[in-house]
Amino acid sequence: MDRVLGAAYHAPYGTPLGPDDVRVEELAHGEPGRSDGRAVVRRLRLRARGTDERDHEHELRVDERGLGHPLVDGTPLPGGVVGPALGEQIAPDDPDLEVLWVDQVLRGDAEARLSMCEAARAAPAPPWEGDGVGAALERAERNVVSYQDEWASTEDVRKDESLSTWLRRHTPYMTAPWELFRLDLDSEECLGHRVEKYVFLREYACRDAQDSNGPRIRYLLHAFDPRNRAPETFQLVDGTPFTAFIGVRTDGPAVVAYDADGVLPRDLLEPHLVPLRDLGSVPLDERTEAESWVAVGIAGTPMLLLIPPGPSVLRLHTDDDGALTVLELSDLEVTRTSRLREKRFRRRWGRFLDENVELAQEEIDRAVRELHERLERRHETLAADLPAGPRVEGQQR
Repeated sequence: MDRVLGAAYHAPYGTPLGPDDVRVEELAHGEPGRSDGRAVVRRLRLRARGTDERDHEHELRVDERGLGHPLVDGTPLPGGVVGPALGEQIAPDDPDLEVLWVDQVLRGDAEARLSMCEAARAAPAPPWEGDGVGAALERAERNVVSYQDEWASTEDVRKDESLSTWLRRHTPYMTAPWELFRLDLDSEECLGHRVEKYVFLREYACRDAQDSNGPRIRYLLHAFDPRNRAPETFQLVDGTPFTAFIGVRTDGPAVVAYDADGVLPRDLLEPHLVPLRDLGSVPLDERTEAESWVAVGIAGTPMLLLIPPGPSVLRLHTDDDGALTVLELSDLEVTRTSRLREKRFRRRWGRFLDENVELAQEEIDRAVRELHERLERRHETLAADLPAGPRVEGQQR
């Protein structure tokens, strides 16, 4: 568990279960258990609660090819195993499948138990919750707005549905439509002139309708080759990772403000844009059959967000009842590591973050001592990594 999900593994906050509760069976000669005739050679079982808040028998059967098959009460689990950081689908032959399956079952158990505790407090739902007209009027009267965050890997979006469908599904109240294009970046003209002169320079752009000075633009020191699928796509020239994004604020159908970073100017790319109505799979260049870059824009804005054909992460944030929409794009591994670090923190300090838990003074004192010890170890590590400079006579270290 530690190797896959970080040192000092902590189960999700809210569940009394842990990895030690998993029952493992090694079937030396295998046994029938797959509809395709493959023998099951290893079985993992864990009784835990599910989304319906009832106990279920969760099982992972590993066949003779090393493929894992998750089941709940003997029925195949729709969607399979997903990762804790981004909800990305885990392949049946992934070497870490067993560990991630255990963590997924523990996450479900924790969510069910916390939900039951919340229901037991019997707090009535506030009148502004929900999608009805009455709830919307209550929000307007009380100045309460709805917001949402959605994370997904581009690979999963392209596998399960189209990018345009995913965007529309999570922005039902957005009044400025999304625009999607395939980039013809392999043409001789594009690579020989347009890209070299303009497109290799990304930019930051910000505009507010109340500002009469026009959009503010600054340029990022970042040159990228559209033929390169490497992670450097999300790095500045000094190696610093960055997150590209495009965002708008609307008032009715009109865009009143936009904000973007790591984007490209629409007018300079215009000759190389091929409109796309749908992206069910990675689009291919009709001439070269190579995977193409995709440009995402929002009607009424002058910039485009480029999505590479390789794996990356999308984060879609909506706020103010859909009047504010932001689409972020970042490196997959950098984002996954950051998200896992955040989740480990919430697991370790879940009781301290739970406003319904009254902590004992002894527990607080113990946590403070632990944090001091961690800071001391961190300080010693940093000090050991510093180069030993020349010492002046009489200088105290």
